[in-house]
Amino acid sequence: RRVCRAFASFRRSPSILALEPAQTMAELANKPAVTTRGTLYAMHTTSCSRRAICALVEAGVPFDYRPIDFAKREQKELAFLEIQPFGKVPAWVERGGSDPFTLFESRAIMRHVADGSPLLPATAKGRALMDQWTSIEYSNFTPPFMPAYYDQLRRSLGAAPNLEAQAQAREGITPTLDLMEHTLAESAFLAGESFSCADLTFLPLFEYLEVSGCGQLLESRPAVAAWWARCSARESWQYCVSGRVAERAV
Repeated sequence: RRVCRAFASFRRSPSILALEPAQTMAELANKPAVTTRGTLYAMHTTSCSRRAICALVEAGVPFDYRPIDFAKREQKELAFLEIQPFGKVPAWVERGGSDPFTLFESRAIMRHVADGSPLLPATAKGRALMDQWTSIEYSNFTPPFMPAYYDQLRRSLGAAPNLEAQAQAREGITPTLDLMEHTLAESAFLAGESFSCADLTFLPLFEYLEVSGCGQLLESRPAVAAWWARCSARESWQYCVSGRVAERAV
């Protein structure tokens, strides 16, 4: 019910999307001139937030970062629900240009901010392959991997490992890894010879393969292992995992 009220407010008052939570019109009027394209509302330690952060950095989009404190349940506060009615991160509030708007879902943010950058392949074939791999990640890789991902989060808090969850994840992601191995044996990246959103979308979860009990799957897939080494060494991804985005906090 609370989410529905927030979404109703969102539909009635589109102008609120250009504001940051709890910001008044007077505060906005006194705010310095905008020098960034927008604000990313996120928690930089989460996988979906890292997808959006990496895309912004890789595409060279200037942005502000507004951390959402899960411990304080800021993601469930009405002010944030007016931006993201499902109470999840990340969310993007674009201020630049003549048509400010709000966007949520990390893959949608990735695709939007990548427009006009090398993250989008130059050819129709390349873009189609990129969309195919983004769909594969969303539909065939992430769902079976999530039990192992959550298991490593629980273990970081002191819980015992769930070996069954790890085994199920290994079995579930194997078909995708096999297809990646076949593709990467013939090209440097998933949609061709250049790094694109097709590759970026996988990085937030590949970061956790080893600690989630799935790292050994790369030992028999040298093309995927080499691809991961190339991708994880990129400055944009190193920026993500370093936490340096906190320096942009507003």
